[in-house]
Formats: sequence, structure tokens, C-alpha cells
Amino acid sequence: WAQAHYGKVYKRVVDIHNDKDAIKISFPRVKAGQAMIAAIAVATKDNVVSRSKPNGSTMWADFEKQISVKMPDSMLPPKSSPALAVEGKMVKKQMVWDYQVGVAKVYALRWKYYNPDAPRQLHVRVTDSKGVVYKDADVTFLQTQQKKTKRKMTSITTGSQVNAGRYKVVLTGDGLNDMIFDNLTIE
Repeated sequence: WAQAHYGKVYKRVVDIHNDKDAIKISFPRVKAGQAMIAAIAVATKDNVVSRSKPNGSTMWADFEKQISVKMPDSMLPPKSSPALAVEGKMVKKQMVWDYQVGVAKVYALRWKYYNPDAPRQLHVRVTDSKGVVYKDADVTFLQTQQKKTKRKMTSITTGSQVNAGRYKVVLTGDGLNDMIFDNLTIE
């Protein structure tokens, strides 16, 4: 999920050299809600294959015909935007953003905002769906120009690695109603 983000397919091609009879594929401990493996394929670049099916036919004889993409990640075009953009909502004098991210990564949270009156010290809290607090800190939002099209940006990180799941960012403080926020960007 860290590479593809929520609900997207990620294909990984790994080239290896193996002179043994077996290839061991293992995964770290996986919890519910994390990424899942949809398929694993093993192929050879040689046309020589020692294993065969019970009926005597070569196990991988037609494998090359079934591959839809045979290109390493380094040759794929770059992703257009690895960031999530989440729309916030005002709930009881708090600005709230709900989002879902991938596994074991420290994420940057970036606010693009309009704040014409004065610099503000607002409080941010990042929690998971069970209420566990990942970040509890004050953030400074500088004053912007009076023109409503002008924005400034400020950011923080989640502070520690977060697993797959739903998270909530809550911003509170004086003057929050006088500010305008674009989408929260999570990278």
C-alpha cells in the first residue's frame, strides 16, 4: 500500500538467480486490513524447465504467452502523484480530515491554507480508528495576504510509522472559523 495507496494494484517484478531446487517466498506477519497478495508467478528466462506436471507436459511451457507486462519497475513511467488529497469538514468548531493509508511509513501531512487575520497556533491530533493517538502537537499557521487566492503551506509528520487503516486528523484552536483550508495532502 505504501507504493500504490489504498485500493490500487501494485505489480512487482523481481529478477533472481537460483541454482537450487526451490525458491522460498515468505512474508512478514500480516494483520487484517493490510495489503493482500492476489497472485504470485514464477518464470524462467530459459526454455529449459526441469519440473513437469503429472501428465508429463512441461509446467511453464506457455508461461511467456500469458504475461501481460514483462517490464521491470525501473522502466515503468513515474507515478503522477503519490499523494492523497483529503477534503476536511468543520465539526463542532473543529476541522476534521478522515483518510486511509498503507503500511509502516511515516507520512507527511501538508495543509494549504488561507489565514488573513494573524498568525495562529492551532492544535493537531492524529488518531487511528481505535482512538490511539499518533501525534498531539501545536502547529503554527502564518498570516497570508488578504487576497483570497493566496495560500501558504505548513506541514508535520505522523511522528511514527503507521499501519494500514483509517486515521483522523483534528485541528482545533482560536480563529479556525476565519481560515480556509484546501485539501489536506498526505504523502
